[in-house]
Amino acid sequence: MPEGKGYGPQDTASIGKNLNVIGNHLYGCSGAVSVSNTAVTLIEDTTGNYYTIASWIGNYNQDVSESLASEDYRFALELNGVRVASCESSDAQGSARNTLLDIMIPPFTHVKIEGRNYSGSGSEDVGAVLIGRIYK
Repeated sequence: MPEGKGYGPQDTASIGKNLNVIGNHLYGCSGAVSVSNTAVTLIEDTTGNYYTIASWIGNYNQDVSESLASEDYRFALELNGVRVASCESSDAQGSARNTLLDIMIPPFTHVKIEGRNYSGSGSEDVGAVLIGRIYK
């Protein structure tokens, strides 16, 4: 990821798999991605010459429906291919779905967030967000 990426007006509110640097902040927003019972990459990129103190979350990107209420989704964060954190969104069990999880990301680290429906075969729109402050 090049330094300064994201300064153009077309990138300041972008969504997709990439991480974006704006000034001394890092963010990634997958947008709505259809996910079923196979792991799908929501965010994936490599950081630059800085470390990041960040928060991340996996979440539903749609209104809760009857079909969604019976599905449980798991989101996993990997750094350099090692799973370091995960969270679950489970409407069936009424669990909290909007809790940000904190993480420190070292320099030159491959970051990957995946989502997966682990309780059924339904496909719903989910997403991931990672936001943080970079330090050089």
